[in-house]
Amino acid sequence: MIGKVNKSTAIAVAAAATLLASAAGAADVDTIATGLRNPRALAFDTEGKLYVAESGLGAGDGHGGTAAGVGLTGAVSEIVHPGGAHPYPHRVVTGLASVDDPARDEVTGPDGIATRGDKMYVLEAASRAAVFKGLLGTSSSLSDAQLDAVEQFGKLLEVSPDEAESNGDEGGSRHFKTIAAVGDFDYAWTDNNQGAAFAPMGQFPDANPYAVLALPGHQYVVDAASNTIDEVRADGSIRIVAYVPNPKVSDAVPTCVAQGRDHKLYFGTLAFGANFALGQGGKNPQSKVYRFDPNATSSIQFLTEADVWASGFFPITGCGFGADGFYVTEFWTSLAPPGGGDVVRITINGDGSAGGRTHFGAGVLMMPNGFAAGPDGAIYVSNLSNSPKGTVVRIRP
Repeated sequence: MIGKVNKSTAIAVAAAATLLASAAGAADVDTIATGLRNPRALAFDTEGKLYVAESGLGAGDGHGGTAAGVGLTGAVSEIVHPGGAHPYPHRVVTGLASVDDPARDEVTGPDGIATRGDKMYVLEAASRAAVFKGLLGTSSSLSDAQLDAVEQFGKLLEVSPDEAESNGDEGGSRHFKTIAAVGDFDYAWTDNNQGAAFAPMGQFPDANPYAVLALPGHQYVVDAASNTIDEVRADGSIRIVAYVPNPKVSDAVPTCVAQGRDHKLYFGTLAFGANFALGQGGKNPQSKVYRFDPNATSSIQFLTEADVWASGFFPITGCGFGADGFYVTEFWTSLAPPGGGDVVRITINGDGSAGGRTHFGAGVLMMPNGFAAGPDGAIYVSNLSNSPKGTVVRIRP
């Protein structure tokens, strides 16, 4: 997974939401949606609708917090009128798999979301094998309903929120089809490469597809556990286009991906282990933004420091392009919880290199995750992303 965030910390941070809302007003940051269950990635469609992936409550029943185990509590919500005076969330797809893993002390489920034309793609975290290994031991310990949920993990899904809304069901319903089992593919690849020189010690096999970018005829998926960038072709086949180099401590953990005007892919790393071990108490942040050409070769590109576009960030959980630069969300800006997060804009120089930086969320955000640039010129970030009482905020740069 992307790293432990203690649930007691998440609850304590969630309790600060009211204080954050008042602080946000002074910083031109508005909370536009509340009550979201572990909100992660954000995406706008061509009509200006804003969607957020909710990783859910694990085995919770929706009347309280999370509960250990597997359930179908993951969802997609639309933030109605996101740029208006009175936005609000409305669940349009439900019944997506979610797991609360006590061993990892975190909830995972739908993490990535992307739109292309009239299509929406949702990425389920982990893989079937990773869930069995990390939480459940063997399939015999699961009910039929739980097995049905486990089947979703690690898959790239095409979902249809409009169909769900037309049914008249409160909160939508399950309308999706599998595009590719990315998590299973990456888990098998890491299993075959446990002893490789590039493998992080003791961390393979594992898989955690975390972010998706939808382009014409194919999608790119970032896997935070296999440390790969994958391409899902139109026929559902998968190829690994790049492997992300690990820092001296732990692994890189790529978490987000976007395409620049130069047609190259840009992605950010969490690098939790390196930030804690090598970050010098926050004086030397270790997370990076890489840039590379996914079509440079048909074989796996093993990226190096030469592919780093910008460095010196706190743990990155989301990223993307706005009209005025490239943005990253930083999960923490201090290395002792409950640390506040941030949103950083990096300008782009004429030669394509990274320019100056501007901070927009320091002292206001808590555990931010997904990022999306709105058609209204504002930027949108999921906040309190490891909490059953998460939010989405609107920031006007």
